[in-house]
Amino acid sequence: MLTTPKPRFSASEVAGILGRNPYKKKEEVLLKVLGQFAHFKPIIESVKSSLGGKTEREIVAEAPPEIQRVLAQSVAEATTVQTDAEFEGVVKRFKEQNAKVLLTNALNGSNVIRDLDIDSVKAARVRIQTGQTTVEREVAVLGPVLAGVIDASKEQETLASEIQKRRGTKLEKVAEDAFVVESGKEITERNTFTQLECPEYRLIGYIDGFQDGKVVETKNRKRYWSVPPAYDFVQLRCYMRMKGKVDGVLLENFPAKAPRTTHILWEDAEWESIHAGLCAVSADIARMSDADVANVARAVYA
Repeated sequence: MLTTPKPRFSASEVAGILGRNPYKKKEEVLLKVLGQFAHFKPIIESVKSSLGGKTEREIVAEAPPEIQRVLAQSVAEATTVQTDAEFEGVVKRFKEQNAKVLLTNALNGSNVIRDLDIDSVKAARVRIQTGQTTVEREVAVLGPVLAGVIDASKEQETLASEIQKRRGTKLEKVAEDAFVVESGKEITERNTFTQLECPEYRLIGYIDGFQDGKVVETKNRKRYWSVPPAYDFVQLRCYMRMKGKVDGVLLENFPAKAPRTTHILWEDAEWESIHAGLCAVSADIARMSDADVANVARAVYA
């Protein structure tokens, strides 16, 4: 077994790799970390290729031009909505258009996603090629039947979530500027890279800002949360440690509701819990064999 260099963790994904974010699969975050190592890259790529898998970045980058345009339009619309329902409406309309494009491409035999490489689509493709029907007719017939299959696909899920990601980025400055006006204190070091070197691992990330000796982390929610999700505090505490064991502020913005600020005091015990978890993951990675890495890749791309 080769000696593995120490891993590099992104602060935004620490909660995921520690199993503290129910919306992120630990294996997916772990695979990103494993992909940093030159020795593991060919193993991961081989598994991905054999299973026809794609990373989220590849799915977004390889989306058809018409979907790229619809995605950009949806993001622009999403930044102006005033309610949770309006935002969900934007996502729903995008998914409907994307589903139609994905099915049309599958019927044409181009850019066929794995979830639509199925007998019913193949049979329809034969009917189209032999002149028995048209793509438009098959889309009308198969669309409702395969709606659930398409909605559950990684392509649909990834592209729909991209709307919220881009929306959050666009609204970040607006939210922080409003917080400056409200608090009367400037936010410095906006979107600034920071890191922490430990014997066991390296922790990296970009802080949203620094105000009055505190790290500011901004979240633009698509819906209202009665309490902030715990995984956001994990991310913020990573930044707090990286900036020298300082306090932090979680700034949340919601459609049609007032912003919420949560002040977090530095606590050694909270950080030690995170640090211990990252050390444990680092130790697990150091012990991983090629077969172990391949199994993680299969779990993600299967």
